[in-house]
Amino acid sequence: MDYFSFLYFQGSRLLGNLTMLDNGELVNGNICHVARTEVKDRLNTNGIKHYSDSLNKRSLWDTWLRSYGLKSKAETAECYHESFILHGYRPTPSSVLYCVKSIFHPTNETLNVWTHLIPFFLMATRHFKFANEIMTERGYTDPLFYPYWFFVLGSVLTFFGSSLAHTFNCLTPGAREACFCCDYGCIAMQCIGLTSCFTFYICPYTCVIPQTGSYHLAYSAIIVGSMLAVPIVCYSRLPHVPCRYVLRIAVYVVLYASLCLPCFYKYSSYTHEPRFKTCGIAMSDESRGNFYELTCIMALSAAVNGLRFPERILPGWFDIVGHSHQIFHVLIAGGLYYQNKFIERALREILGRLDDGTLSVDDLNITWYSAFLFPALNGLIAIILTLVFSVVLCRRQNLKFGKNCQKNKSKKSQ
Repeated sequence: MDYFSFLYFQGSRLLGNLTMLDNGELVNGNICHVARTEVKDRLNTNGIKHYSDSLNKRSLWDTWLRSYGLKSKAETAECYHESFILHGYRPTPSSVLYCVKSIFHPTNETLNVWTHLIPFFLMATRHFKFANEIMTERGYTDPLFYPYWFFVLGSVLTFFGSSLAHTFNCLTPGAREACFCCDYGCIAMQCIGLTSCFTFYICPYTCVIPQTGSYHLAYSAIIVGSMLAVPIVCYSRLPHVPCRYVLRIAVYVVLYASLCLPCFYKYSSYTHEPRFKTCGIAMSDESRGNFYELTCIMALSAAVNGLRFPERILPGWFDIVGHSHQIFHVLIAGGLYYQNKFIERALREILGRLDDGTLSVDDLNITWYSAFLFPALNGLIAIILTLVFSVVLCRRQNLKFGKNCQKNKSKKSQ
């Protein structure tokens, strides 16, 4: 035992009720891996009392979490680990009933569930009221509303799918992979719906690319890209993939930037006499403000989630409340709120111009194929890809987890 290890051992005896492991972790719930360079400072006469008080506070915190059956990161299988999150892990494997009960007591997933479950109910209510307000005259199945219904489906699925994924991801290692693959599939549906609304209501590509062929090509490319995002982000869940978080965020950033590019062009180069009737839609100060607010919120959410802020700075302090994924969920909910306002205002303007005769449905290029069949087919393919990757990753993760359990049992028997 070297000099620093001897000092650490003596300090642990003085503090009492602490057992030191070979790797420097303290059991009874205190993950206090002490760097050897800090031992001198912590064991001086003035520092021992402060260090003891700190450990006592952490011990009370950990005891409270353990009263709900939660575990530390060191006691949880590696496939469940989250970067810089040290406490609040649910026991695995868990039952469906335990997963449901766990959203009503503190875990590191509880707020991940509620920050999307509450917006799910609010969003569904808002869509229901808006649809009843504007669709009673023309009918709910009018082709004009096809893009809006795809947007509604994607928005509701995004919140509900995310809530389910964070609720049931501790069932088994395989179920965890399946849950998040389904979550990615729901996000792909939201991207398809948003692309349809932006293309037909707010800023058709004809405002940027007058040729009809190029218009359909650009629209088709983004819809297909939304569908292809599913296998890419599912692939990023494999452990050997470098920069997994960056890859996931980059896929959706590229998609969002692509579908917003005509809007940026429209708002930066708009004239009072647009070449196309549809270019004058959603040009009010409120619509322009909603778009820029939406873009800033989405950019901020991507940065927070990618940088893992603030838990990267203080690991273990934001395990239950305040870690980056919770902030990310809140920002996404805010972003979708502004998306709703943006699209609803544009649709109201379109209906008003249709009534006074300054715009026709043909000007919007809405057809049964482009506004319904093509997005629906790509959405169906996205769902199929989600199911395929869910089954493959689920089986792979369960087999890997089973092999690790067998190795641990053989080591204990030896």
